[in-house]
Amino acid sequence: MKSLLKLFWECWVAPAFGKFLLTPTITYVDATGPVIRVGFNILSSGNYATGGDTLNLSTAGQDPLYQGMVAQIESLGPPIDLDVWDASGDILYAVYPILGATAATCKVKRSGSGTFGTELAAGAYPAGILADKLMGEAVFNKL
Repeated sequence: MKSLLKLFWECWVAPAFGKFLLTPTITYVDATGPVIRVGFNILSSGNYATGGDTLNLSTAGQDPLYQGMVAQIESLGPPIDLDVWDASGDILYAVYPILGATAATCKVKRSGSGTFGTELAAGAYPAGILADKLMGEAVFNKL
């Protein structure tokens, strides 16, 4: 059964914008130390682009299970570290995060099914990737 968020994206957002990017939702913001740590979930849908799909952290919304006061990244610069992993246990499609020059230009590359090191071909996401639960953490310098 599809989640309401996924149905919303497929029925309303995708037709309006055509190919759309990975959709991150913020699960926590920890600014207690010298840096800001931001946890997020990623919804994959639409088509994969050669070179990786853009992970725009600057427009990330609040996850329904968000912990904290405000789901906001208070940093002017790009992330200094980016980790993305598959929490569903799928080992066929590897995940490769790529830091961007800004929070809006990070990318996530995927490998083909069982072909570690070979990038997934451009086109519609396979069912195995659509079923994945991607999670991640980005680290930013404070303002």
